[in-house]
Amino acid sequence: MISRIIAVLACLALLPVLYSPTLRFFYQQWIAVQLAKVRHPNLVVIGDSIAAGGAGYGRIDTINLASNGLEAHQIARAIARAKLYRPTRILADGGVNDVVEGHLDPVELRKAWRTMCAEPNVIAALPTPTRSQKLNSQLATVRAIIVSECRHTVDAPELAGPDGLLKPEYSLDGVHLTERAYRFWVAALR
Repeated sequence: MISRIIAVLACLALLPVLYSPTLRFFYQQWIAVQLAKVRHPNLVVIGDSIAAGGAGYGRIDTINLASNGLEAHQIARAIARAKLYRPTRILADGGVNDVVEGHLDPVELRKAWRTMCAEPNVIAALPTPTRSQKLNSQLATVRAIIVSECRHTVDAPELAGPDGLLKPEYSLDGVHLTERAYRFWVAALR
């Protein structure tokens, strides 16, 4: 009888996870971290809010260490933490905050991306276009730096329309991506 009560209480405790994407993400990350203790994760994600928005990128063996507002030099420092998990791959995603904050110094950006991509298992995500042509023209500089400094890059060109802007159906606010948009990133990472 007590085991049934415990089982019912456990199910009720997990009920909010079914209805809250945020709680579901935290629960999934807790499981991923626990699994990483016995098996190295397939992917560790480092980056800015766009990287963070991808949550587990559709996989339970993905640990997402990304955080809002990070610039390239801060993401480069996260490599050390990502390596502690000894993942198969590390996805480095950033660039938008460097542009938005006006820190588009090509020398500093090259240094940060060179540091990240010196690790053989790092895959650099090329910044997704935004709904702003001005921002996109500045992101082109970041994309070119990433391509020149990194052996392994990944892109999701399907997110841009013929005008080069992020398609409205894939954007929450002109910069950040919808859940539907992340499906293209998941496919690109396979």
